[in-house]
Amino acid sequence: MSCKKIDVPIKLVNPLSEVPRYAHAGDAGLDLCSTECCTLRAGETKMVGLGVSLQIPSGYMGLVCPRSGLGSKGL
Repeated sequence: MSCKKIDVPIKLVNPLSEVPRYAHAGDAGLDLCSTECCTLRAGETKMVGLGVSLQIPSGYMGLVCPRSGLGSKGL
């Protein structure tokens, strides 16, 4: 299988924004950081701002998934 590197332009739209990044070598996805502080109770969901704008190329898609460790606990 061949891997093709693509460039995804990123614009930070909030002074608190952080550039998405890999936490560890070999990670499958980038970590996103919220620009808002909030507390969630068990089973609760909330929309939070990320402060980034990504220009995903045609033919590709972006997914936002829960952290694997927290997702397995229902968070």
